[in-house]
Amino acid sequence: EAKQEEVTEETTEEKKEEEDKTAESSENSWIEAYQNEVQKFASENEAMYELIDITGDDIPELFISRGEFHAAGVTIFTIVNGEAVNLGEFGSFGEVMYDASKKTVRQGFSGQGHTTGSIFRIEDGKENVLVEYDSVDLEDEKSFKIDGAEVTEEEYNSALEQYSADT
Repeated sequence: EAKQEEVTEETTEEKKEEEDKTAESSENSWIEAYQNEVQKFASENEAMYELIDITGDDIPELFISRGEFHAAGVTIFTIVNGEAVNLGEFGSFGEVMYDASKKTVRQGFSGQGHTTGSIFRIEDGKENVLVEYDSVDLEDEKSFKIDGAEVTEEEYNSALEQYSADT
């Protein structure tokens, strides 16, 4: 009987150690998944990356910028079931804006008086667009749109402030 108890205790301890190793391995599987993605951009001399937990799940998202030139976007990855999922390329000049308090990403393009973009969150491994915006601000032409509808400049600014502090 005493031998049986010893064997049971050893087996229980071994199982617990194995479960701890498995949990730790799966908790950090995102590191290897992201390392693989970063390697794909390694040949681009100006590529930069940053890890930011924008979903609040203790697993950061990976932002990879191809550089600081106008056409350079930011590719964003998130982890779904231990795998890196490419959400797409966003922004310009190698930048997107992140509002930590609202957990939103603001991305867009701007040039020659025209600005267009969106504000989104990452939810359930996908981009969830909260608002799309578009404006033309030229000397002889001004227009503002939110989600495709014409609005006043005040309504435009108010809508963007609702989702992001970066206006």
